[in-house]
Amino acid sequence: MTFKNKKELLVFLKKQTNIELENDKNNCLNGRRNVLHTEINKNIRHAVLSVFDKYNIRYESHLKDSYFIYVK
Repeated sequence: MTFKNKKELLVFLKKQTNIELENDKNNCLNGRRNVLHTEINKNIRHAVLSVFDKYNIRYESHLKDSYFIYVK
């Protein structure tokens, strides 16, 4: 599944799980248009990653609780 932008991805996730992930525009790792860098803590990790797996949304683990989520 692909999205037009990060905001569309975040709205989709909010509708699916009622969880809001942060899109920190001041984070230098969020500079790329089609990649969202955000934190997914262990309390919500299962719900969020299961939605990503279900809809074939690509993600990669980064440091500690942070992840790269690919919009396209």
